[in-house]
Amino acid sequence: PGGSPGGVQGWVKLDQMAPKVKSMEIDEEELYCGTTRKDYVHAITLLETLAAELTRSKVNPLLCFTLNEKNKVNISDIVSVLSEKLPNLEVTFPVHSLGQLPNEVLLLSLSFLDIDAVISAQKVCSSWQRLCSSPRLWKHLCHWQWPRYTEIKEAETSKYNRLSVDGVDERQNPLWWKRTYYKKKRSEKAWLSWRPGVKRFTDRTIIKQHNGIHCIQFDDTELMTGSGIMNEIGIWDMKDPFEQKSTLIGHTSAVTCLQFDSERVVSGSLDTTVRIWDRATGRCDNVLAGHHDKVWCVHFMGNRMVSGSSDKTVRVWDIETGEYKCSLEEHRTSVSCVRMDDSIVVSGSAGNSIRVWDIKEGPRCVCKLRGHHKGVFCLQFDRSKIISGSLDNTIRVWDRRESYKNVNTIPAGDDTSDGSTKGIICLTYDDTKLIVGGANNIVKIWDMRTWKPVHILSGHTHWITSVQFDDSKLITGSRDHTVKMWGVEDSR
Repeated sequence: PGGSPGGVQGWVKLDQMAPKVKSMEIDEEELYCGTTRKDYVHAITLLETLAAELTRSKVNPLLCFTLNEKNKVNISDIVSVLSEKLPNLEVTFPVHSLGQLPNEVLLLSLSFLDIDAVISAQKVCSSWQRLCSSPRLWKHLCHWQWPRYTEIKEAETSKYNRLSVDGVDERQNPLWWKRTYYKKKRSEKAWLSWRPGVKRFTDRTIIKQHNGIHCIQFDDTELMTGSGIMNEIGIWDMKDPFEQKSTLIGHTSAVTCLQFDSERVVSGSLDTTVRIWDRATGRCDNVLAGHHDKVWCVHFMGNRMVSGSSDKTVRVWDIETGEYKCSLEEHRTSVSCVRMDDSIVVSGSAGNSIRVWDIKEGPRCVCKLRGHHKGVFCLQFDRSKIISGSLDNTIRVWDRRESYKNVNTIPAGDDTSDGSTKGIICLTYDDTKLIVGGANNIVKIWDMRTWKPVHILSGHTHWITSVQFDDSKLITGSRDHTVKMWGVEDSR
């Protein structure tokens, strides 16, 4: 997208636009600014035909349009431009101005513009200004730039009743998604900007214990830590001065992993068990015994949970009933990390391999990812990729859309003060940044758009075992018995 002397230029993806417009319910006799259902059928036929032709001819399937100061651009102009590139394509299409299309189509078109183009479009006329203030548009803009972030915000707003001071649900404010967009944009600038000699992060030790920290997780109200020696889960108030609120006691050996949501806490331990706790009461509701060796990792989504162990298996459980469902058993060494979504499980092992399991059609290994030379201790994935970290000091990116091809390998570890290099223990990422912690006692932040490091944070004196962040802070846990909070300074 870019500007043009007469107005705003943008791009609409045909293969995404056509199905969405086609799904609109339009009665046979209903008119939209003089446009009948028959006209829309012609329009959609054109979009689908162009998408198919452009795909076959290996041309980027994009439709170019222009909004001039009078908002009077004919679709016939678009057809003329495309017909020059595709002379063999016969097109018959009713001529209508872009401004005469329904708001649903216009909002979809605007959602493919960048932020500068949307701001320019607001200046066309008062109707465009109102259209460009639509919450649907700003939600589209958020999703286009930060898809993972937008999905998280949607999940949060569906779970939590976000009320303002006057008791009104702030999500009903038409400007909520617009404010969310600009808040995220400022946050990204603060996280990823870098200037020589400027310290962007300030660190603070918020928890100090007599035993090492194996795992952490936090939300708006609480921080939970899993530790060794004491065999317990500590629950801390996220409000300053971070006082300990309670403790979950039940495991008989070190707590190695945990995860919680608004209702429950799940933890795994060297005592070979997985425990499910009621978050509100702190009561242990279930003890899942089935692994024959240490449990190193757990992850749950909905009513399904997976756990990985030194017994070389991944077990699948029903988290509501505690019922054991199946075992995934092709690893040859300890399972050190595991993640899941509604269709697959991805597990990494101390023996350097990663396996992808299909749990929707049936429990089976569909792919084995090879590339790391030492144990894989951390991984995360989304709809398009898997990112893994290893003791071989590399981060690898695997593309789910290309049969899990290894599309990028990044040497990630830094030399320590004694000249040695040590591997990666934990990682987390969002749409634009990757944060890695390791056995070299430092945290490194990478810009995923360039795959270049932008910040190196030092302060821990032992291995960093866990990392988590939100828009304004990063929290890290370490074997040096401390939890640190790193505050990112606003770059405005």
